[in-house]
Amino acid sequence: MKQLNLLLLGGALLVAAPIEAQEAQNQSGEPATKQAAPDWKSARDNWKLVRDLSDELDDLIASRQLGKVHDASLNLRDAVRDVRLGWHDLESQKRNAVDGAIRRLDGLLDTLHESADHNDLRSVVKNQRTLHVLLDQIAGQFPSNVLQPIGPVVAKSSVKDPFCRMTVDPSTAAAKAVHNGQTYYFCAASEAKDFKKNPTPYVALYDELNFGKPKLFTVDVNSARIKAGQPATLAFAIREAGKSPLVNKFQLVHDKYLHLIMVSDDLSWFAHEHPQMARDGRFYLKWKFPRPGRYWLYSDFTPATGSNTVARSEVRVEGGPAKTMPRLVPDKTLTKSVNGYQISVQVKPNLQAGKQSLLTYRITKNGRPVSDLQPYLAAMGHMMAIHQNGRDVVHTHAVSPGADPMTGLEVTPDMASASGPTVTYKLELPSGGVYRIWAQFQHQGQVLTVPFTFSVKPNASGDKMKSKT
Repeated sequence: MKQLNLLLLGGALLVAAPIEAQEAQNQSGEPATKQAAPDWKSARDNWKLVRDLSDELDDLIASRQLGKVHDASLNLRDAVRDVRLGWHDLESQKRNAVDGAIRRLDGLLDTLHESADHNDLRSVVKNQRTLHVLLDQIAGQFPSNVLQPIGPVVAKSSVKDPFCRMTVDPSTAAAKAVHNGQTYYFCAASEAKDFKKNPTPYVALYDELNFGKPKLFTVDVNSARIKAGQPATLAFAIREAGKSPLVNKFQLVHDKYLHLIMVSDDLSWFAHEHPQMARDGRFYLKWKFPRPGRYWLYSDFTPATGSNTVARSEVRVEGGPAKTMPRLVPDKTLTKSVNGYQISVQVKPNLQAGKQSLLTYRITKNGRPVSDLQPYLAAMGHMMAIHQNGRDVVHTHAVSPGADPMTGLEVTPDMASASGPTVTYKLELPSGGVYRIWAQFQHQGQVLTVPFTFSVKPNASGDKMKSKT
């Protein structure tokens, strides 16, 4: 109970104010009033508009609609200026910091929309990253939980991994890292770790791969006369298209400088090998082909200054007439036995050109799930899909759990367990027709290769999509 002052004035008993209130009087003798809690509603309302306009601008840049960036950036500039209307409860030092960030942002948005007007995508993206950093600096001057940070730029669709240069889906990437307002995505956790140690060269490559004009490369395969069942030496010379010097610097990708996929032209025979690089940049492989006929060779490599490339070559093997193999037909049963293992696959949704599907493999042995799979070439699984025409090809890797907001496809932990028995791939094929798809896994040092044949529906328009690697 509060202690009260009791006063006797003119015979009347008066109850004075509580002692605590009297002690709270200020030096002027006037009663102190309790300070009201800051009301951040105005700041939050203004910031919601900023976030919405920032998202709109990001979407326009991601979809390359640079013609609409000018107006969107001006709208965002005006909304950010209105943040000052909700800062009255901030300390003067923090208001100064917000004001400085807003003034820098004004100039930045002018530069951004000018770059868009000149169709300079790389400059637009560079300014977009700085914009995200400045917006987060503004949010950071307010008390925590008042203004939600904008966060770094995120990819809206598949991008190139700046380390291995292969196409990676942001929603199921094995790892990611943030640097200077941009999120980068990787096929393997080890790549993200190396990126964090020295991001500068990979940032430049990311911009070159995703926003620059891609470089094209060719592969020449030289060999002596090749006879079935006899050793032959294959030599691979890689050059940038239109140039004569050999490329002699490559990025180590999934533990190798060159992945070579070899198949017979009827897709009944398959090999995944790794030629050795000589000092001059050529790659060499000694090999015995099993039978006469035509073989397609797919060289998968990543030049130090270029994008990941899969280039097709062709060799003919002598030794008699080519053996006629049965026509390639889709598998009706999606379970096969390989070296004592039982491997099944589920496909959802059905394969269609230009659309993503999830292929989930389950590996068992003697009726028991195999839950101790080992990484094979720095991935839990490799996949090669080749159209029966030999021209359309996709090389991809197993993905991690995650949901893709663009397609609605979700890889659950049960579909992509850490070490088996399930492994899932995201696959988007460029054209309709019959494909043979090989998946590779490793268990107890043994590489398991399982092929399945599928009929792929053409896309709705019947147009052929661009091949992805």
